[in-house]
Amino acid sequence: MYSSSLREKIQHGTLDFPAAYYYIDPSHPHYCMPIHWHKEWELIRIQKGSLILHADQQEIIGTVGDFFLIRDSMLHGFTPQTDCIYECLVFDLHGLFRGSETFQKFLRPIYRLEFLPGILYHKESQPELYALTDALMQTHSSKHLYPDHATPNYHELITVSEISLFFA
Repeated sequence: MYSSSLREKIQHGTLDFPAAYYYIDPSHPHYCMPIHWHKEWELIRIQKGSLILHADQQEIIGTVGDFFLIRDSMLHGFTPQTDCIYECLVFDLHGLFRGSETFQKFLRPIYRLEFLPGILYHKESQPELYALTDALMQTHSSKHLYPDHATPNYHELITVSEISLFFA
């Protein structure tokens, strides 16, 4: 495990729904994200420009449409390039599925690191995963932009559904 001084200590989401969306543009206070780790997974999609991800002693460059999947406890940080805009969904995979033995059974190989998903995904080479990522980000960005919207709020159910499909 990495140094506790590098552990990000903020809570993402709530105990009941441990997931949070972040829209990051040059005005965001954490536009350049220093090296850190957290117990949650993180899905990052680049909307504009390019982003250098520093993860597990690798430097990975992503551009518009690419997305990164950061597993729990992975040491990582971001260096956006000129005018980069990106969005993140940080989620506790254990917490989202803690009440379902069925989901836990299928996710166990991932929890145990027996199966490690990739880090960088390109829109063109992974269209199904991109569509799921797009749906997740749209669900959260619309809730973020319109928090008092009058329609019933189903973003939690949609999030759990889309993340289930993503890992399936």
